[in-house]
Amino acid sequence: MRILFSNPPWFAQEGTRWGVRAGSRWPFTGPADMTYLPFPFLMAGAAAFLRSQGHDVWLADSIATRESDASWLARLREGRFDYIILETSTPSIGSDLEYAKKAAGHGKVVLCGPHATVFAREILAAHPSVFAVLQGEYELGVARLLREGNPGIYPMELVENLDALPDPLRDSTIYRYNDRFPNTPEGHCLQVMASRGCPFGCIFCLWPQVMFGGRRFRPRSARRVLEEIKDCLRRFPRFTSLYFDDDTFNIGKPRILELCHGLGRLGLPWSAMCRADTSDAETWRAMRESGCYAVKLGLESGSQALVDRCGKGLDLGKVRETVALLKSLGIFVHVTYTWGLPGETPETIAETRRFHEALAPDSWQESMCTPFPGTDFYKLYAEVSGPPPKDWARYDGAKALECDSCSRLSRGAKS
Repeated sequence: MRILFSNPPWFAQEGTRWGVRAGSRWPFTGPADMTYLPFPFLMAGAAAFLRSQGHDVWLADSIATRESDASWLARLREGRFDYIILETSTPSIGSDLEYAKKAAGHGKVVLCGPHATVFAREILAAHPSVFAVLQGEYELGVARLLREGNPGIYPMELVENLDALPDPLRDSTIYRYNDRFPNTPEGHCLQVMASRGCPFGCIFCLWPQVMFGGRRFRPRSARRVLEEIKDCLRRFPRFTSLYFDDDTFNIGKPRILELCHGLGRLGLPWSAMCRADTSDAETWRAMRESGCYAVKLGLESGSQALVDRCGKGLDLGKVRETVALLKSLGIFVHVTYTWGLPGETPETIAETRRFHEALAPDSWQESMCTPFPGTDFYKLYAEVSGPPPKDWARYDGAKALECDSCSRLSRGAKS
């Protein structure tokens, strides 16, 4: 069969802003010239899986190529696809459904992604242009769809042994993807995923709860990760650094040490999304010695009460120790804060600011906590403030419900 995986265009404000959807845990719109662009791991993984089964598979990331509507429609007209699989997100769903309607005359339209996962029944009932919905991670689901050919919902089937999957599909567009620290070496940075999911309980985190089966952690072996990297470097030699875009990279000391040994032999600088409390000093040192130059640490707040309430299970005292160690090792530290967690007050905001000043990370980012459908935060919002708004464009991570939902939830949150 002939299948197209499409991350369709997402324009906003009459084309002055572009959205980031596939590959992003926090879908949002930004200026048309923004350089951040995550690799669409789930789409690329499913495309590679179907190719390994002998299907004629195409992947078109219109966000990466800044493809126009006209070009996107021409691709569909000329492609003669049996199935057109479209990625969705909550803030882009209005646009996504319009593209589904346009695609319906050119193949059977299948939706995937977080929003379609949560609202599969409602979408199928209200939108006859949609043939089927794939829930959660979807390698196994899309393979079953092609075998059975029936309309409807294909529930998530988790791949237990990630080593058995082929490497994600990468083509000549690979150099367009970009997720860089301020101190990333010159050149292109290859995005890699060494695991799926996260075992921790952050109530707001979208992918582990919705796309990866509810806080399940599934690592790939160090051997398979290194094989993928070596193959990518052979085919795409312009990469000069690596970034591990896992939900939580540094889980499992023996595996991380084995991975560090292999990365050291490769000789490329690398960075990763980590937790501050899942590695000991020996592991951090091994990471540094193998080429780790930067890490992202999700802290969320400088108030221990808020960090505890949001389910993160993180000791801020440990954070202080870890950041001090990382700085002593020469590892660049980027931290993230999430304003508007349940219980947020002017006092906790001030507490976070004091914590941040004392911590003195090398760089940081701030975002508003958004109750994405399917998360525990979405359910808590409903309990405290009533049904969350269904003006889905307001869930744009760049808007974060204009702070409104978060401030009301913070004032009325239950412990």
